[in-house]
Amino acid sequence: MRLFRISLSGVILCGILAAASPAQADPFSFTVFDCPGATNTYAFGISHSGYVVGFCADASRRSHGFVRSTRGAFVTIDPPDAINDSLAYGVYTLGQIVGTFEDANAKHHGYLLKTPDAFTTFDAPGASDTWAYGINAAGQIVGRFVEAGGKTHGFVRSVGGKLSTIDISGAISTEVLGINSAGQIVGDFEDAGGKQHGYVRSARGAFTNIDMPGALSTEAWGINAAGRVSGLFTDAGHKVHGFVRSAGGVFTTIDVPNATGTYAHGINDAGQIVGHFFDSSGKAHGFVTRRR
Repeated sequence: MRLFRISLSGVILCGILAAASPAQADPFSFTVFDCPGATNTYAFGISHSGYVVGFCADASRRSHGFVRSTRGAFVTIDPPDAINDSLAYGVYTLGQIVGTFEDANAKHHGYLLKTPDAFTTFDAPGASDTWAYGINAAGQIVGRFVEAGGKTHGFVRSVGGKLSTIDISGAISTEVLGINSAGQIVGDFEDAGGKQHGYVRSARGAFTNIDMPGALSTEAWGINAAGRVSGLFTDAGHKVHGFVRSAGGVFTTIDVPNATGTYAHGINDAGQIVGHFFDSSGKAHGFVTRRR
């Protein structure tokens, strides 16, 4: 890991709800940030203390993982065997970061970073590719893998390294994207008709679909201890918006002002939501937001 020692204060913006009228007060504000010198910045996970992880693309279009401190200092994350892309997706504490990297054979492996340079690499048995997306206080890791036949399955990996496969009945593919301290998981699946749906699964294994009303597709990426779910959806006009869903099932749309698309991913127990958006030039920037 390499410390850039660059501190960014961030840019504070006011968000605009897609369904809000001019008279309604906007409940969101945004802190926007970019990796130093990067062409694009993508943010995916946020710890309970506010550390953010994601990845940034350099001028050669190679991606490097990063962790960003609450003061704006960036550290790059590149596993030793990463020849091509290195991606950080989930964080519980600075000693529990998970992600994925691509080796010289273009195969993707999951990794766990426990200390500044202690990487543990893992793969689902028999998988052609493995991605790790989230981790909770107990050290359970969630993600997805592709089997030799090409089908995608979700998984939960225990602290001891055992992987349990997660599949939605009748789905073409299943992904697990987030997990909270109680063991509730969220993700998405593709149905037989090719439509993408979000879901939440209780610690006891009961599934509940999550679909933004009227959306073409929905992805659930994060869940916190209060049961709030963060994610993204594609509207009828094919524009992407972020959302947060209360434990009671109420959706609130998240849009960064003037963005051509807003992608919300992780959420922490303080209610902070992390993600990225695209500006009018097509450049991706990271953001952190929360209700006022």
